[in-house]
Amino acid sequence: MKLAPQTTQQQQLQLNTVMQHSLKVLSMNEEALSEYIRSAVDSNPLIEVEWSGSSPREGDHMSAYMKHSSLMYNIEEDLHLQLRMATNIKWALQVGEFLICSLNENGYLDTSIDEISRLTKIQPKRIKQVLQLIQSFDPAGVGARNLRECLFLQLKRLPLKNEIALDIVRYHFNDFVGKEFDDIAEKLNCTLNDVEKAALEIAGLNPRPISGGVSMPIIYKTPEILARIEEDELIVELLQRLPKLSVSALPSDYLRECDPIQRQRMKDHAQNARELIYSIAQRQRTLLRVSKQIVQMQRDFFIYNRPVSALTLADLSNELNICQSTVSRAISGKYLQFGNKIYSFKNFFPSRTASGNSSVQVKSLIKSLVRGEQPLHPLSDVQITRYFQNIGLRISRRTVTKYRNELGIAPAPERHPPPRTE
Repeated sequence: MKLAPQTTQQQQLQLNTVMQHSLKVLSMNEEALSEYIRSAVDSNPLIEVEWSGSSPREGDHMSAYMKHSSLMYNIEEDLHLQLRMATNIKWALQVGEFLICSLNENGYLDTSIDEISRLTKIQPKRIKQVLQLIQSFDPAGVGARNLRECLFLQLKRLPLKNEIALDIVRYHFNDFVGKEFDDIAEKLNCTLNDVEKAALEIAGLNPRPISGGVSMPIIYKTPEILARIEEDELIVELLQRLPKLSVSALPSDYLRECDPIQRQRMKDHAQNARELIYSIAQRQRTLLRVSKQIVQMQRDFFIYNRPVSALTLADLSNELNICQSTVSRAISGKYLQFGNKIYSFKNFFPSRTASGNSSVQVKSLIKSLVRGEQPLHPLSDVQITRYFQNIGLRISRRTVTKYRNELGIAPAPERHPPPRTE
């Protein structure tokens, strides 16, 4: 009886180890997992690998496997794809395409907004709006107009925001470049150690988000999920390309004859192999389940080619009844193929308004309402807000005004035609 608590603790410890291993494997994309499998196979003599099709040549099997199982496209195509997923407004698409083509070899926009406005005949305010949209795309920092803005955009994307690092880049960038850390600490009312930690974080950012430019040589991104339409139905499949792993059974005679240390080492190898196999299988099940739910919740995008709907990790975790961190790990760094396009799962999680609708959808509705209004009786922001309320959308008047301004639409009094003069 006295051994029961100890046994329970050992079982819990073992379970926690398995869970930690599973979470680690879940967070890996296919390329990272392939390297992880190769390392495990090299270090564990009990793991047997079975490849589908012809066996890759020794020593280079993972790189060959990754190369032939990936679709290719360049970064410019990827940015255009992200743009089309973010908006279907004609003028925004035209501006976005111009901006993307104007990026320099490092992913910076070194043409001024005024110059772009002169060339495109589009208001600077609208160009800035679309530029902000592009600056939310991957890779982080793309579309920046200078190094400071590039670093700031990347810092804002970090899961754990370092406010000191943000303030340094935003307000004290010249001091940072000159390594005036004591001055920064005094200005920000923080310790020198805090500034040095923030400086290390800033130094670890990428000053060239697109090294080689948007037309750089084609790169590989490996989709793990395939979505397709078959007889008006959306089919979601897991692209099974990982090798099949199994645990090699050791002869009982060998275990009896080897010394205790070697015997324990072999048992540990067997346990590690079983944990790896279980973790990979669990990863594949979770990834497929999460992917099916995402595709279902973004059905209009796949079926009707509409902009993606508002969706958050919390929405997805509630639908699947799994924790949000699991959803985050499942989609991190992973891609879906639909037709001949590859989509990052991150693209399916746009910003949303308080009503649950994406800002893109709300702006599209505002634009349609204004386009269809009576010229002598233009709709006020209050009337547009009431319209949204009548159709069940909880949008505030302040939000309507903000989005109207972002669309470059004048207030109602300014849209009223001038009185006729005799």
